[in-house]
Amino acid sequence: MEQNRPFLIILQSENDVATGTFFPIGTGLFNIVNIRTHWDQVPVPGKNGQKVSESEFYDHTPGNDKYLVNYHVVLQGETTPPSGLRASENRAFEANIKENHPDYSFYTSEHNDGHEDRFCRNGDYNPDEIRPPTEREFWRRWQFVYTGNDRVPFWIVRVPKEIIWGHGGLWSDNSVAMLGALFRIQFPLTAGGMIAPPQPRLAPRAPDVQQLKQDKLR
Repeated sequence: MEQNRPFLIILQSENDVATGTFFPIGTGLFNIVNIRTHWDQVPVPGKNGQKVSESEFYDHTPGNDKYLVNYHVVLQGETTPPSGLRASENRAFEANIKENHPDYSFYTSEHNDGHEDRFCRNGDYNPDEIRPPTEREFWRRWQFVYTGNDRVPFWIVRVPKEIIWGHGGLWSDNSVAMLGALFRIQFPLTAGGMIAPPQPRLAPRAPDVQQLKQDKLR
């Protein structure tokens, strides 16, 4: 399994209050009620022996833990849509699904049809939100950027609120467009436009029990 390609993914919105604020409060109260005051020092994955209190991993969800997040979604700037798109809705999803992403970049697009009095996302008004001009698509390019933490096929990704808003924004248009890119990263296309066959994954050979017993006696 390639370390740089995701096999399992956690997507964490940067403004998810449920997991970012209330979860640590809840675990903190639980620890007080249970009078838990002693925590072991445990190694940080991929940090060559660095150890921290295990409370770090009890009190934070993986997507809110600075030692575990291994990718951030970073804005690369405004852009224009690629040519040849046929979809009329969420065209960024089509753009992301029809091409490979060797640099881990992807598109989002937003469209304002002019009927809104204010720009809302998931029913919440945000006065600081960018409102696309009427009858114009607003395209942005983003990139999954490695943070320096443990590089494994288990991606834990911090996602801007423009893509996933809060705890329930996973199925917004921008998030679905990003999911299309993640699908294509895991299942790239061949030069002929077909999905590349996955490389075989072989289970490790079972250990030699007799050899293990001999090693234990040495």
